[in-house]
Amino acid sequence: MAFIVLLMKKNKEEIEEKFNFLKSLGKKYSKELSTKATVWELEFKTKLEKLKEPFVFQYPIICKKERLFILDFYLPKLKLAIELDGHSHYTKAGIGKDKRRTALLKKEGIRVVRIANSLVKAITPKNIQELLNSYK
Repeated sequence: MAFIVLLMKKNKEEIEEKFNFLKSLGKKYSKELSTKATVWELEFKTKLEKLKEPFVFQYPIICKKERLFILDFYLPKLKLAIELDGHSHYTKAGIGKDKRRTALLKKEGIRVVRIANSLVKAITPKNIQELLNSYK
């Protein structure tokens, strides 16, 4: 019995250690992505800022204490992620990866909206507000 308790404690410590590592890595990677933002991300960010809706750009999140993701835009009040998708997201591999990622985020209570990069220019702040209203 003592061995099982010791093993459980070790596993818990390993999980916590991995979580802390991912948390640190997430902060670093998020900062790096913010400085290397795409033109579509910057344009969408500018439009989203006009709405005065609180959001975090390049938000790191750890799902199930073991999977690190960086969300393009996260709106905490709505528990909503907005992901801007380039061409790699429309390949067979990209579609499968996004599907698994969305499923894990859903288990964390986060809804995901995907917007193609090609649509960002045409989207207005009013369009974004209407989208956000549909999630309130």
